[in-house]
Amino acid sequence: MMEGDWKQKMINKNYAVSVIIPVFNSSRTLELSLKSIFESDYPDFEVIVVDDGSTDNSVKIANKFPCKVIKKEANTGAADARNIGAKKAKYSILFFTDSDCIVKKDTISKIVSSFNENFEVVAGIYSKQPYNKSNIFSAYHSLFAYYNYCNSSVALFGTQCAAIKKNLFWKLGGFDSSVKGATVEDLKFQYKLQSIECKYHINKDAWVLHNSRDSLSSLLKSYYKRSKFATKLLLRMKKVMPTKHGYIVNYPTMLSYLTLFIIISSLFLILFNPFFIWVFLLGVVTFLFLKRKFYFIIKGKSKLTRIILLSFICDFFIIIGGIAGMWSYIRK
Repeated sequence: MMEGDWKQKMINKNYAVSVIIPVFNSSRTLELSLKSIFESDYPDFEVIVVDDGSTDNSVKIANKFPCKVIKKEANTGAADARNIGAKKAKYSILFFTDSDCIVKKDTISKIVSSFNENFEVVAGIYSKQPYNKSNIFSAYHSLFAYYNYCNSSVALFGTQCAAIKKNLFWKLGGFDSSVKGATVEDLKFQYKLQSIECKYHINKDAWVLHNSRDSLSSLLKSYYKRSKFATKLLLRMKKVMPTKHGYIVNYPTMLSYLTLFIIISSLFLILFNPFFIWVFLLGVVTFLFLKRKFYFIIKGKSKLTRIILLSFICDFFIIIGGIAGMWSYIRK
C-alpha cells in the first residue's frame, strides 16, 4: 500500500484523537511540546491542557495555541488532571503525553494506525535520544526507558505516550486520583488493564523525545521515588487485585538488581574475608552480562563508559527505593 493510501485509510476510519496534557509549572518545556503536537501530520485531533495549579506562566503559554485550557486552582496531581481532561474530551481516542515531551510529526498517525488494527490500548515509546543530546543524564533516562519498553512482555501504559479508547478508559475508572504528584499513577492504571481482557500493543514506531535537563541528583531522586512507590503498589495489588497476566517483570533486570545487591554486600564482607573479592568480581561480570542488551543500544565508546557507570549508580538507588518501599509497606 502506498503511503498516501495508508494515510487516507486512517482518515476514512475517522479516528479523532483528544490529546491530554497535565501541566504543573511547565513554562520551560510546554511551548516546544505544544508546537510539536500542532505540527503533527494527523489532521483530526484536539488538544486539552489541564493546568494543575501552576504558579508560573504555563497557562499564558498554553493560550498561545488553539487548545482547550482548563485551569485548576489547587495542585491535586497528574492523575486527577488527566481525568479532568478525559471528561472534557470530545473524541473517541484519548492520547496522553507530558508537558516535557516532544511528539514526533508522525506519532499520532502511528498510534491511530494501531487502532485501525483493532487494538484498544496503544503505547508509544521514548526515543533512544533525548531532546537535549549533550546531557548524559537525560541520555541515560531516555535509553533506560526505551530499553524497558522494548523488552517488556506487556504494553506499558506510560503517560508520556499512550492512547486508549475513551469507553474503555472510563470502564476502568480512569486514573486513581488519590495518587498525588506524578509517581505511579500510570503503573496503577497498567495493573487495571492487566486485570481485564483487552487488546493492547506497543507501537515502537510511535516516539516522543524527552525534553529534560536532568542532573545526577534529580535522576537518582526520581528513580528512588518511583521504585519506592512502585514497590509499595505491587505489594498492595498482590493482595487486593491479582492480575490475570501476572506482574510486569523483566527477569534480566530483576536479576541485575539482585546481583548488584550481592556486589555491594561483598564489598562489606571483604573486610572480614578476602574470599569475597572473588564474589565481588563474579558479581560485576554477571551484572554486565545481564545488562548487555541495554549496553548494546548505546552508540559511542565514550558514552558507553559513562552509561555503564551510571547504570551501577542508578540501579543502586532503585534497589534502595525498593527496600524503602518494602519497609514502608511492612510498617503499615
